[in-house]
Amino acid sequence: MNTTRKLLLILLFSLSGITMYAQKGMNGVGINIVGHQLSGTDSFSFGADLKYHYNFNNHMRIEPFVAIMNDEYQIGLNYNVFVGKVKRLRPYFIVSAAFGTVDDDIEINYEGDASSSFMFKVGFGLNYRISRVLSWQIELLGGVFSYEDYDYSTSFEGIFPQIKTGLAYNF
Repeated sequence: MNTTRKLLLILLFSLSGITMYAQKGMNGVGINIVGHQLSGTDSFSFGADLKYHYNFNNHMRIEPFVAIMNDEYQIGLNYNVFVGKVKRLRPYFIVSAAFGTVDDDIEINYEGDASSSFMFKVGFGLNYRISRVLSWQIELLGGVFSYEDYDYSTSFEGIFPQIKTGLAYNF
């Protein structure tokens, strides 16, 4: 065998090993019921979010999501870090960034426009594996959102609590 074929064969085996390692964690799709108080308002908002989760390994996962609530819409990305060994019930930490819009009808108690904003959230959750393909999550998050002052500067405001619960189909 010449050197090029040997290098190609080594590269092929290396890439297949990386792919098998990435498949150790399971991917999935899910739906959550979401409830939170929109900071700066007196209303409590309910809705749903759809998510896809991609596991890098048994301890790290990212989740792109789209949330639709009665007065706001969000699109964002969660980064989850699981604690402990793989077992049926696992806690995890969450860091999230999202962009959202709020309906103009909502009264917001700030000196500016919060109709569209960036949100940054942190929290923790529990993942309970019901079966090999079905899992249940509950998450508690708190975060801040940006709004534009009347002088066109951007400020961050409020710590809004958010709770999510839902099911995911893992494949």
